[in-house]
Amino acid sequence: MKLPRDVSAGRLIRALETLGYQVIRQKGSHVRLKHDGPPAHMITVPRHNPLKAGTLHGILAEVAQIRSIPFSSITEMLPPDLLAPFEARHLAMVVVRKAA
Repeated sequence: MKLPRDVSAGRLIRALETLGYQVIRQKGSHVRLKHDGPPAHMITVPRHNPLKAGTLHGILAEVAQIRSIPFSSITEMLPPDLLAPFEARHLAMVVVRKAA
């Protein structure tokens, strides 16, 4: 699945909170989240808007690996609003291209 290009750090942090992560601290523009586990895991999310696609992919891939979840199914576990704007925009582009 293609990842969205306009995901803010705030939206990703809220999505990770639904997977059991908790914000433990912020230093500058980086937010540290912790999952009590098992296995216990900490991850840092840069507070950028929007996150670069590679950064988003790296964070989701690490979470998938630590939680023993296939990467393809981790996007299904995320809240629908994280991917909804991308899917709606993608569908609109398809409609416009077919009309032209």
